[in-house]
Amino acid sequence: MPSAVDTAVAGRRGSVVVYLVVAFGFTWLVWAPLVVAALGSTELPPVPLIFFVGSFGPLAGAVAASAFSGGWRGVRAGALRTFSVRFRGVWWWWALGMPIAYFLIGYLTAAIVAGGWPDMTQFGLTEKLPGWNVAAVAVVWILTFGLGEEAGWRGWLLPHLAERLSTFWAALTVAGVWIVWHAPAFVFNPTYREMGPGIIWRSRERGGAMHSPRAPRKQRGH
Repeated sequence: MPSAVDTAVAGRRGSVVVYLVVAFGFTWLVWAPLVVAALGSTELPPVPLIFFVGSFGPLAGAVAASAFSGGWRGVRAGALRTFSVRFRGVWWWWALGMPIAYFLIGYLTAAIVAGGWPDMTQFGLTEKLPGWNVAAVAVVWILTFGLGEEAGWRGWLLPHLAERLSTFWAALTVAGVWIVWHAPAFVFNPTYREMGPGIIWRSRERGGAMHSPRAPRKQRGH
């Protein structure tokens, strides 16, 4: 008898389409007023909080696709799989160590390029949330572009694509979809506009990060 995890991954024909329609539709509908405002202005207006609401599109897509595949039982199974922490201890070290390593690399690189140590009083802050302290900003990032996005991209879309593709190609496919999903933000978000072609490099980095041991291998017969 298949487990809840197996049920969550198996899916139903058309579930990926449901995921994409809801994920893109939710986010782009929320961001549409921001795009219109930016196109009608000579200067980019400040990014409002509604920008963060749009990040829940992938999560909404995952819930919709899970419900399409197996009703509320499918939603529950998908949640159990996405938020499971049952994996080998070595991956805990990777999960905890990589953010620290990225921070140290970025910190040292900034010091070398700028010729001095970065101002740590601004660490973790963003102009999108003026006046918010680092703890509050961290909570917003975790709930929105952490939970809101990754519960969909890595929690749902990646394992479903990995049923049909190798994990490597599934990860690259998700990275490509991720770029297109962000397209409207390049109209109104100054950070994205400044990034320019750098988004391509970030997507490659993202594809590598998605290439995790938790993604199921392609099964024969699919």
